[in-house]
Amino acid sequence: MNKKFMAYTIMSLTILLISLSFNANFLGAESVNGQSQTKHPESDSTPIVVVLHINEDKDGNPFFKPSQFTIKDGEEVLILNNSTKEHSFTSGESPDVQMAGTIFDTGVIKPGSFAEYLVLNLSPGNYTFHSSMDPENLVGTMTISSQQ
Repeated sequence: MNKKFMAYTIMSLTILLISLSFNANFLGAESVNGQSQTKHPESDSTPIVVVLHINEDKDGNPFFKPSQFTIKDGEEVLILNNSTKEHSFTSGESPDVQMAGTIFDTGVIKPGSFAEYLVLNLSPGNYTFHSSMDPENLVGTMTISSQQ
C-alpha cells in the first residue's frame, strides 16, 4: 500500500475519532441549493457500512475508491477526502443533469476532511454520484439493495 495513501487514511480516521470524542456535528445531507434534506443526528448509532475515499493518483488525478458499492436504506456512507482539492458526494451523473444533487449532496468536503451520508428513504436501485467540483473524473454508482 502506498505510504502517502496510508498517511492520508490514518489522518482522516484520526480526525473522525477526535470529532466523535467531542460530539461534533457531522456534515450529512442538509440544506443544499435550497433543497431541505435530513441532517444526520449528533448522537450516532447508525453503522458505517461503506468508507468512500476520494484519492489522487501519482499524477494528481482524483478518483473514488470504491467507485461502485452496495448499501441498504438506513445505513451510512463515510466519505473521506484524501485529495488536495475540495470535492463533494452529489447525486447524478454531472451537475448538468436536471436532477443533480436533489437526492443527496454533502456540499463541499474540504481536503483532509470528511462527511457522512445516511441513506434514508431511497428505493432499491442504482444511483449515480459525482463530485460537483470535478464531475468528469469523479463519478461512481451506489446500489441500494432491498432490506432482508
